[in-house]
Amino acid sequence: MPAEYRILQQHNLVHITFSGVMTRGDVLRMRSALVTDKAYRAGLVEFVDTRPADEFEITYNGMMNIIRHYQELFGAYGFPACMIIVAPGDLGFGMARMFEIMSSEDMRFRPLLTQNDEELRLELDRAGISAAGRVALGL
Repeated sequence: MPAEYRILQQHNLVHITFSGVMTRGDVLRMRSALVTDKAYRAGLVEFVDTRPADEFEITYNGMMNIIRHYQELFGAYGFPACMIIVAPGDLGFGMARMFEIMSSEDMRFRPLLTQNDEELRLELDRAGISAAGRVALGL
């Protein structure tokens, strides 16, 4: 599956992974499944890993649709504490940056973009994710 998540409650963390070809439909299905998962709760730190993604098939309008969907779900189920996105490479970072810019006025948080493991560890530390939480992520 190109979009998967793991809820690590003991670490106050959700690990979201996108792999292969990332599409609008995959993102929407994953987010809907995540917030309706009985283990989900508002206030978790979300770590979004796009490193395994090879390709992004999301247009400008598709990104707007994703953001509107996120707004509705966050309004109904609560907001994460923060969303840390690791997106190395030009294409992945460009998509993450588009999400950041387009959502900056519409969400109660600003996605935190990282491009490498050092930046990622720093943001996880700032979000209160302990060494044990990073080990659980395989970092």
